[in-house]
Parts: sequence; structure tokens; C-alpha cells
Amino acid sequence: MYKIVRKQELNASVTLMEIEAPFVARKAKAGQFIIFRIDEMGERVPLTIAGYDREKGTVTIIFQKVGFSTNALGALKEGDYIHDFVGPLGKPTPVEGKKKVCVVGGGVGCAIALPIAKELHDQGCVVHSVIGFRSKDLLILEDEFKSVSDHCYIMTDDGSYGEQGFVTVKLKELIDSGKITADQAKIGYVGAYPFAEVISGFTAFYLGARSIVPEVTMTVKYVSSWSDATAEGNAAQALCDEGCVLISQHSDNTTPATVAQQNGVFHVGYNNDMTGIAPEASLLSSRIDWSVYFEYVFDCLVNGETIAKDWTAGMKDGAVVVTELNEAIAAEGTADKIAEVEAGLADGSIHVFQGPWKGEGTAYGADAPDTKEMPADDWFKESDVEGGQTSAPYFYWVIEGITSEN
Repeated sequence: MYKIVRKQELNASVTLMEIEAPFVARKAKAGQFIIFRIDEMGERVPLTIAGYDREKGTVTIIFQKVGFSTNALGALKEGDYIHDFVGPLGKPTPVEGKKKVCVVGGGVGCAIALPIAKELHDQGCVVHSVIGFRSKDLLILEDEFKSVSDHCYIMTDDGSYGEQGFVTVKLKELIDSGKITADQAKIGYVGAYPFAEVISGFTAFYLGARSIVPEVTMTVKYVSSWSDATAEGNAAQALCDEGCVLISQHSDNTTPATVAQQNGVFHVGYNNDMTGIAPEASLLSSRIDWSVYFEYVFDCLVNGETIAKDWTAGMKDGAVVVTELNEAIAAEGTADKIAEVEAGLADGSIHVFQGPWKGEGTAYGADAPDTKEMPADDWFKESDVEGGQTSAPYFYWVIEGITSEN
């Protein structure tokens, strides 16, 4: 059993607890997490370690009361006990050898960013912290961030405190001003399997991000399943713990979206509008409109024509669509940029796999990997049926700037 030695309500929905767990505190590091269970019948819930005191033998957690277990945890008082408190789990955030870093957190996700900022600051790193909230009444951990930051910037969506705008706006401002470098911008991706259809999807996502922030990097974590809500959530949590400020996915569940929201990280969905389940995190999604294909098939049947083995259609045909932008959290100008890119993809003036890029991968059935390099004036023609290729994705190279992990 693990005693709650301190409890503090940070705002109306976010609670801080200090838990007596000496064995966890002894080895805990920034970026790791614990799994708690309130009682023998409770569900196992992961939470990021928001701090630790090795001398006192305590671990700090910060959580938002959004479901049964977190509400039940929030109802406990100082002196009460938690049945299970397992950790530390996950890979610590790499902090060694850094000289200047920008740490970004939003909402309750600041609980993840704080211990990372502290460890960096303690080893002499110059720390720029950017923390964001919807409004002043949701602000948490201001004094704590200021104590471990050389520069701390507070953003609110409505301008009720600090500067008005989103953390991404401030991040870009710092990059443009040269105060931090663009290579400190990191995004993440939850992938099902290292198959071509997944690789082509996350490569397209990465190249889109790179067109805005040229030095962005991305980490992909595979979950070895098309649909495993727990594994997808854990992968998303790991990406958040590693400092990703935006995550996307090629997996079937909404747990990456809800985990992103719990961590104050932005999210782009897959094949379904996820803004309803994660309104504070999910920006939009891409989606296939199968009605275009069904109409094609019905026309073939009615006219006695053969249904093509390889058939493809895209944005210009209405077969690929983007869901409505969540403008409540999107940066100014996002809607205009999306409209511009949609038009370019439809008329052929913008190509998804435009060079320059270089990657390495192993084709299906091949014995050894090969390298592919695309010059700036050319692009890879995915699903080029008219050019004699298959409609199924066959982009299998992991390009520079992307790291994939099983």
C-alpha cells in the first residue's frame, strides 16, 4: 500500500499528489511513468512522474480528473492509501550533454515537462520553457517552471494571462528569432506495423511538418497491432514523455488522441474525426470517403464492365478528405494554409513525396535493404496506376529525420 502524504488542487480539474513510494523514488528519472491501481478491482492507469524526492522517498503525480479511476483517485485524501504504485516505467528523457533546450507543455501536460526542465536546469543547460493554457484560471505550476527556467513564457488562448496565443506560435517565434533552434521541435507517430501503407502515411505526415519547420524530427513507435487501445495509448504516452509537441497515428483507436489531451500535446487523427473525444488536443484528421469507390463499382456492374484490380483516387476526386479543423485550438492562419495545400494536391501543383529526401528500407520479399534518394525537383509517385504501378502503397523507405522503434 502507498500513502498519500500530500494533496493539492492545482485548479478545478487538476490535482497534485505526493505518494510515499521509496523504491520508485530511488530510481525515478524525468520522462518515466508509474501505473497505479486504487484497489484490487481497479483498472491499471499510467501517469507520468511529475517529480520525486529521493531523501523523503516520495513521488509526485499530477492528473486531470477525466474518468472513473482519476476521479476516484482525486476523491482520496491525505493519509489515504493506493493499492498499487508500480514504477518507474518507460525510458527516461535523454538530458545529458544538452546546452540549450526549449521545453514545451500545455495544460496538464506541463506535469511531464516540469521534471525534464528541472533536470536540464540542474545540469547547467539553458532552459526556455513555454507553457500554455486556455485561460488564467487553468494555469498550473507557474512558480515551479520559473524556478528551473532561464526564460519562461506563459501563453493563454484568450490572453487572460501572459501572452495570447498557442505554445506553437511562441515556439515558432523563438525559432525565427534564433533563441532556440528548429531541431528542438519534435513530433511523434503511433504506427500499427512497419508496412508500406503505414510508412507512406507517416512519411507524408512528416514531410508536411517539414515544409513548415524544416529541421523537425519525428519518432515512430510501432504497436504490432491494427487495433490495441492500450498499446496505442502507451505508445502515445511514451512519445509525450520524450518531448513530442504533436503526435499522429495509423492505428484504429482514439487512445492516442485522449493521451495527447491528457499531456497537453497536439494531435492529428486517422480515418475519423477525433476532435469530439479530444477537443483540447485533436486538430483534424484525414479520412477516406469510400462512396467514390462504391459508385465506381456500381457503375461497372450496371454497365457490365470489369472492376479494375488496381484502382485509385485522391483529393481531387473527393476520395480523400480532411475533417473540419478544430479552430478553437488551431493557430491563426492554419485554415488558410490547409485550403492552399488541399487545392495544390487536387490540381497537382503540390506532391506529397516531393524531394529532397533520402531513406533506407527493405521491400516486401527482399533479402536486403536498399537506399532511395529523391532530388528536389522530383517526387515519388505512390499508387501510380496510370504509370503501371499497383494501387497498394509501396513506399517502404524510412527517410532521414524519422526514427522508428518497435
